Amino acid sequence: MQGDELLRKLADRSDDPVSLKDIPATQVYTVRQVSAALGLNLGITYELIRRGEIPAKRLGRRWLVPREAFHAWLAEVSAVAS
Repeated sequence: MQGDELLRKLADRSDDPVSLKDIPATQVYTVRQVSAALGLNLGITYELIRRGEIPAKRLGRRWLVPREAFHAWLAEVSAVAS
């Protein structure tokens, strides 16, 4: 298959997302993603999770932060701060 033909086949696929808005949002965040979103050190983020201040679930050795719970917590913390 030549390069042009491959590009045409890929362009014709209707099941591919058209933009980033077409890609569904993730249902969980990693601790690293939460740390970056909050602008916190990774170690501090883990500590806040262990203390239960940031909502998270442990799955084996890995911590996952449910998206909806995180955004609800963030809105609550923002409301208290203002």
